[in-house]
Amino acid sequence: MRCFQVLNVMLLALTAGCTTASYPGPRLAKDQVALIRRCGYSARPPLHTSACIQDVDGAPVDGNHVEILPGRHDLGVRIITNRSLYPTACQFPGCGELNIFSASISIAFHAEAGHEYGIYAREAELKEWQVGIVDERSQAVVGEKKIVRSP
Repeated sequence: MRCFQVLNVMLLALTAGCTTASYPGPRLAKDQVALIRRCGYSARPPLHTSACIQDVDGAPVDGNHVEILPGRHDLGVRIITNRSLYPTACQFPGCGELNIFSASISIAFHAEAGHEYGIYAREAELKEWQVGIVDERSQAVVGEKKIVRSP
């Protein structure tokens, strides 16, 4: 089990600070682009929900952050909710978890140059999730979508 913990730390260290540009050509100055944190997490034990941006305007992205040009963008987002089965017995992510919900959605928002954005996902009501984009500076929600799980 210690091996898995070391591997997770190594992978996090390798990807820390990785930023992907979603536009062609040379990298632009920070005040000319917007930056989005690619994944967001929330925990309301025993539920753990994550939302990760999979694509920007249809183009796949990776890394921890994505640089985008100012303007309107469509983000393809994957949301996953897991339930911890054995929260005290597991020492690494994914251990003893049961996937109870997953979906792919699209969220549109308008990005401003020089701004940083985050993504969040949370269970709003029973069988209802909210996924949104928030401006890190003003804390304003600039794009949001509700997902209702069918029974």
